[in-house]
Amino acid sequence: KLDSKSGVLDMLPHKRWVLLANWKDRTLMRNAVAFGIADVFKQTFKDAVNPDGTSAAGMGWNPSGQFVELVYNGVHVGTYYLCEHIKIDGNRLDINDPYDKDDAFSGIPEDYGYLLESDDAYDEAWGFTTKCYVPFLFKDDGNQAMLDYAAALVRGIENNLYAGNFDQAFANMDLASFVDFWLVQELMMNSETKHPKSCYSYINEGIMYAGPVWDFDWNTLPASTSYSEEGYSYTKSMLTKADADYYSKDGYPSEPNNEGDANYIWYPLLVKSDAFNTLAASRWNAVKGALSTYVSTEIPRIKEKIAVSEALNYSMWPMDEKGRLFPDRYSVFGIGGGFCGDEGMSFSESVEQLKATLNTRISGMDTYINNKNWK
Repeated sequence: KLDSKSGVLDMLPHKRWVLLANWKDRTLMRNAVAFGIADVFKQTFKDAVNPDGTSAAGMGWNPSGQFVELVYNGVHVGTYYLCEHIKIDGNRLDINDPYDKDDAFSGIPEDYGYLLESDDAYDEAWGFTTKCYVPFLFKDDGNQAMLDYAAALVRGIENNLYAGNFDQAFANMDLASFVDFWLVQELMMNSETKHPKSCYSYINEGIMYAGPVWDFDWNTLPASTSYSEEGYSYTKSMLTKADADYYSKDGYPSEPNNEGDANYIWYPLLVKSDAFNTLAASRWNAVKGALSTYVSTEIPRIKEKIAVSEALNYSMWPMDEKGRLFPDRYSVFGIGGGFCGDEGMSFSESVEQLKATLNTRISGMDTYINNKNWK
């Protein structure tokens, strides 16, 4: 936190910034790549409109960052990713903050916007769960009027989704943002959505939006094909791991599905909607070419930019048997152990594997999305 709002490395001014160590990511770049992919969506759809003339831009804002070498009290401690913190602000998530010092809360919660996080850690002061046990936590302070308003809106959406009343649910949802958010999660194979953890949404002017995206340094883009033994596949949706019965019983689930870790927010309900599936296919076909270009051009650029820094960083924080991180390598997959499967590779090998995985994933998604075969 800086003393006053300041722009950093060509990013817009703010007080609060984040230094990500990416300490379990051999490539160091999964977060940067995910944020870059989210920006590809933003640039592709920035001028898109719905049939009724309203904006179909999707996720309005996602964080960006720059790689830096961190010197702390005169000691060089490695390569970090300095990035924007997810905050309500005119230079970040630009919605009406109920705690803006220049615009005191009026007592009418509908007049304001609210940043929410779905995270099963339940580690915020204000929050609620839905009948499908999806947690929604206020990322800023709250009060009972705000909580009641947000909970009623969100639970109303879920009730309509669960009942198959999609038109009623979509009246309070920005469907384009929910599509784009999920396509980014699918492309990155982010299994954090199954808990869920670090999954953001927000309410503004009575409409719920998905995003911004966050947290991709682990549980994403597994490198080893043997990872499919865990139920994932590069050519299938992440929803193949969802417990279908959890969302399709007669009546709501009676308890959280903690053992199965198969919540996936509302997406097992959304993919039952023809409108959602049609929009997902349409937006995917519009963006997939730009995504392939991003993989072929931007990942090599990031690799070149941080190659020297990464070598020094790895000498400080190795993942081999001599390093403090070695116990965190889960040696169960075929390429060097580790959740992502690239922990035993060289930096160059891990980046090439990342590119290959993303290209394979783009091809796989192209098949199942256009066939509307989410299961």
